[in-house]
Amino acid sequence: MSKARARWGTKAFQTFFERIVIQCADAGLVQGRKLFMDSSD
Repeated sequence: MSKARARWGTKAFQTFFERIVIQCADAGLVQGRKLFMDSSD
């Protein structure tokens, strides 16, 4: 993903990521009980 962010820029990557999260929530895949993050580059 860091290569995609470097290629298309932070704004495009952020928009893409947010749309994926929304689609997952709409499909019932997000329950909101736990949050996992990866801050590595």
